[in-house]
Amino acid sequence: MSTASRQVAARTARPAVPTRRTRHRQCLGSVAGRFAGPVAPAERCAADGGGEGYREADLRQEWKMSTDAIVLLREDHRELKHIFRDYRATGPDAAGTRQQLVDRMIELLTVHTYLENECVYPRIRELVPEVGDDILESYEEHHVADVLCTELAAKSPRDERFHAKVTVLMENVEHHIGEEEDGWFPTVREQLGRTVLQEIGALMLAARKDAPTGPAQPGALRKTVDALLHR
Repeated sequence: MSTASRQVAARTARPAVPTRRTRHRQCLGSVAGRFAGPVAPAERCAADGGGEGYREADLRQEWKMSTDAIVLLREDHRELKHIFRDYRATGPDAAGTRQQLVDRMIELLTVHTYLENECVYPRIRELVPEVGDDILESYEEHHVADVLCTELAAKSPRDERFHAKVTVLMENVEHHIGEEEDGWFPTVREQLGRTVLQEIGALMLAARKDAPTGPAQPGALRKTVDALLHR
């Protein structure tokens, strides 16, 4: 090719189209700058140049790799909300489905409350005293959830009080989530910053490996007993 031809080709060459992976990383980088938890909708990525091909699940996979404590807690909250939604979509004849959903609900809540009680709440009370009363209230809300989970683990969906207990449990947890996410999470993030939250999150990830998954397991029983003794 002649020099002139090369010059024309250089002027008319189309810029390289970024791959999906490249666009995804660009999108994540843009979101990370103002990220306060896994709540960004897919359209935010589109606005940041991510394109229409992005889905919330793509970002969720990246969030799962984060060690930011608030990110990890929000992801647990998101999964619980999905379970609650699925349960509410069932009818009284779907006993098997309801049992499966409640079993999963109990497992998620047992792990989640254990991690908050062991790794998050003590550290937050120490570092951000102004939210101390909120943390104490959260402990009490955990106690209510622990009691309901213990009772539900011993009941069948055909028990006349089963659905009522599940409903109270879901409402209690939803209230708890709202108070954390809309109440003291923003204060904690502002006070501590990402580095400290990542340190707390790393403790959570390490503790999750041995966390109890049912109310009858030793770690969960100790948590329930501690709550009773400190009432």
